[in-house]
Amino acid sequence: MKNKVFFLIVFVFTIFGCKNDDDVQLRTGDIKITVVTENNIIVLGAIVKILPNDIEKITNENGEVFFENLSEGTYTVMVSVPGDTINEEFVIEPGQLNLLTIIVDDVVVIEPDPLDINFLINTIYARLKDNTLFDSGGYSMYWGDIGVDIVSTNTTISSNYRGLDKFDLTPTNTIINDIWVSHYETIIEANTGIEFLESIDPISNPEIDKELLTGELRFLRALLYFNLVKLYGNPVLTTSGNNIDINNPPVFIQDTEQVYDLIVADLEYAQDNLMVSGPNNRASVSAAQALLGKVYIQMAGFPLFQADKYQKALEQFERLQGRYSLEPNYEDVFNVSNEVNNSEIIFSIDFSSDDPNEGSNYGVLWGPLGLAIEDNLLLVPSFLENYFEGPIAFPLNINDQRFNQNISTFTVQNGIATNTEDIANWRPYKFKKDVSLPVIRNGESFDFPYLRYADILLLIAEAENAINGPTPAAYNAINEVRRRAFGSIDYELTDGLTQEEFLDAILKERQLELCFEGHRKDDLIRTQRLESTINSFNINNPGDVKDFQSHEFIWPIPQIEINLNPNTVQNPGY
Repeated sequence: MKNKVFFLIVFVFTIFGCKNDDDVQLRTGDIKITVVTENNIIVLGAIVKILPNDIEKITNENGEVFFENLSEGTYTVMVSVPGDTINEEFVIEPGQLNLLTIIVDDVVVIEPDPLDINFLINTIYARLKDNTLFDSGGYSMYWGDIGVDIVSTNTTISSNYRGLDKFDLTPTNTIINDIWVSHYETIIEANTGIEFLESIDPISNPEIDKELLTGELRFLRALLYFNLVKLYGNPVLTTSGNNIDINNPPVFIQDTEQVYDLIVADLEYAQDNLMVSGPNNRASVSAAQALLGKVYIQMAGFPLFQADKYQKALEQFERLQGRYSLEPNYEDVFNVSNEVNNSEIIFSIDFSSDDPNEGSNYGVLWGPLGLAIEDNLLLVPSFLENYFEGPIAFPLNINDQRFNQNISTFTVQNGIATNTEDIANWRPYKFKKDVSLPVIRNGESFDFPYLRYADILLLIAEAENAINGPTPAAYNAINEVRRRAFGSIDYELTDGLTQEEFLDAILKERQLELCFEGHRKDDLIRTQRLESTINSFNINNPGDVKDFQSHEFIWPIPQIEINLNPNTVQNPGY
């Protein structure tokens, strides 16, 4: 039996509506495209698009797609798999039968028997670095900050993110499809590992810490499903690996609350079985507590409105107090030399330039004009103005130390920085600091801070305010962040704010503190401020408006899933 790489959770449905080799007689104007890896492993679930016709299909169980009745001429075939897109030209000529093989990068195939559980877990951690997950073009960019009021996409260059920024959201969007696929590919591996651990006898396998490793896998699965439920609202829920009966394909659950129930159960199990502490790039009790608190906060707001979850969130966050603290200087949070002993980072995604496949690309998309390879992101003026106590004036005199870490007010040429007073030339600058060194693709050592204590403090303030109003405990939490930002008690939040005013202050503080880390859109959605924020952006930026509709707080279920699984229900409005 041939090896296969499965990219879709419902791959079994490819047996319906897909042609078999024996059934296909290629004619002039037809083309069969086969997708394989460098090791000649066939690829199921690759997205194949023919341009300029813009016809899209999914490879079947033989790694094949068929396009029929194409006119004579030159075409481009675009093959997309998680983390990679291949473009090749081909020509339809009179009397020619067309067979085309596309070779994509090799991927790791987890063999179910025998299964190396530690290798599988390390593989999942490595997958978190994928560009459709947590690299620079991943979660923080495609979901967190574009499409709102921090950055917008540069209209002068071609960018796949432009459609997301302007809410041109369709079920066939390549990014929306790729992100779905990469998450489920990784979830299936986690499910495979969990099933394997459930099946083993701990007495016969004393070298395997069954509960600890299951806790690690369930933490990772929860993290991935938390992404999916926020992105797609009603993702497909599966807790199985690849062992699916193709003669009796299942009907998968699509229910927001049931997805959250699984996330909560996974994180509760993780808390009970993981190590209390350890390297911040591995799952731990603290990471599970922090993530579960964030999950509860999101459940407390729109669209679930489960207000009892505010108290549950506080209970999780209180367990972290005393174990973590803010770094004295904001810039030290992101200092590469401080990653191991960082007092603030609870869980991070670690990138290493020592491995050409595991370095980050944060300097590729994010950084000063003239240094970043792809100048994709422009700063929204109103976001910049929030760092200032009045109009932007020169010479710059800014008390908030976060500004210089987060914003490049200079351009770079030949390794030399030159200040500019044209704010249109300012750029995001949070992660790449040494402007004398060139940016190298996949070549940066940088740990992306997925969970950090400043985020937790601001969520403590939000939960406390939601339950009791702006109490001293709520003020203390937000002011701890502000004292670090300004290096002084003189900038503590004004007393006497109403509950609504205090929430506005928290959201502004989160915008300034956590920008470019992927939090902004979640903040606005759960507090029902997304639409009003976009309306304000459109009024202030009439040449760059976002076409937001009320149902677009989540993405559509990808068309590839609906094509393969006729039971899948599309989200309302799409």
